[in-house]
Amino acid sequence: MLSQRLYNLLQRVEARLQTAASVSESAHSQAARELLDWCRAQDVPTHDWVTASKLLFSPQVLQVINETLQLLGQPPIGTVHSGQNRYQQAQASNREDKNSSRPRAGRVLVLQPDAGNLALTVLQQPQTDLVLDIPADQLDLHTPPCLLVVENLDMFYHCLEHHRSGSQRLPAECDNALIVFRGYQHDAQSVIALVQQFNALGKPTYYLGDFDPAGLNIALDHGYSHLLLPELSLLNQGSYTARIEPKQQEDFERLQRRSRSWPQNHALQAHLQVLLEQQQSLRHQRYRGALESVPLPDQPSTR
Repeated sequence: MLSQRLYNLLQRVEARLQTAASVSESAHSQAARELLDWCRAQDVPTHDWVTASKLLFSPQVLQVINETLQLLGQPPIGTVHSGQNRYQQAQASNREDKNSSRPRAGRVLVLQPDAGNLALTVLQQPQTDLVLDIPADQLDLHTPPCLLVVENLDMFYHCLEHHRSGSQRLPAECDNALIVFRGYQHDAQSVIALVQQFNALGKPTYYLGDFDPAGLNIALDHGYSHLLLPELSLLNQGSYTARIEPKQQEDFERLQRRSRSWPQNHALQAHLQVLLEQQQSLRHQRYRGALESVPLPDQPSTR
């Protein structure tokens, strides 16, 4: 299977051959070695255009490679483009490059309350809340008064259930919030963009996640306006909280640096004492009771 890296290399060579009789590439690059391995595996002759130090491409060489690709059921050099999704790849050939395919790009998980009156044939019984997987650009950003982003997927699924039971009750400021899951890696980019959009509209953005240096740095890095936390008395219970894990040392130091410029009377200072002085943390799953909305300082990220 010819990789995206090799398609990129051969496309550059093909473009340069429009104005040159031949194109030379170093034989020592990773892409060159990969191409030679592919040629050997497919019995593509190389003795006429490969030396110990370089690969000398001509239109005839690319023609042989394209003919081999055709026999393998893969698209020719000029028709593959980085960023095609897996469906688009399949329409062109049996080639699949999963590295260039991100089916969740631009999508978010949204928690929709009061869905019990929806008759869905796939469900055995109506659900109080539904999780919707939808394109972010289809969201109504004007009706919700605020955005609530939940860090942990298990807690996202049960967020409203915990609220109604009182085990983790959301503050009144979050009534009718747009509730979304933070996502992982590339998925999280859509949510970061949502935070920026709500901020631009002047609407609060709440972050509900673990009480630890990493969680607080995430909220600060991405411009959230508030944290949702349990009452300070719970965070001060040393028997209930846990020591900050060694793997969070870098986040701990980042938080220390950035907090030095915060006003001494800021609402977050008491929570910082738990994190930075007592070095205690608490997982979101262990929150209980009424959650409080704590404003975050407005400052650039510090790395």
